[in-house]
Amino acid sequence: MRACLIAGIACGLLAGCRTTVPPEFEDCRAESYAVLEAAGIDPDRVRRFASTPQRVFFRPFPGGGDDRIVGYTNWLEIEGCDGPVVMRFSRYCQLRDVHVRGRCGPARADE
Repeated sequence: MRACLIAGIACGLLAGCRTTVPPEFEDCRAESYAVLEAAGIDPDRVRRFASTPQRVFFRPFPGGGDDRIVGYTNWLEIEGCDGPVVMRFSRYCQLRDVHVRGRCGPARADE
């Protein structure tokens, strides 16, 4: 176990190995919709979805370097909300935080 850990660190730091994100984690869309459902907002109200990867430049040695995805920022335009809902996720789609601009919540019966 320790040898695997050391080998992984050596690969990442010395060789500048590029780590890839599995395709199922590319935008955390399913996780975004799950957060909406947990808040009582029907995911069918999403009019627009955009995802931006958060990248960090990693330079393990002079002259070398590579960028890595460390998370995602998802912007959702939701019908009935005054502004966008912004969700930040880790690289593996674990929710970090949610920001709402304006009023947004479950649809009322009179809407």
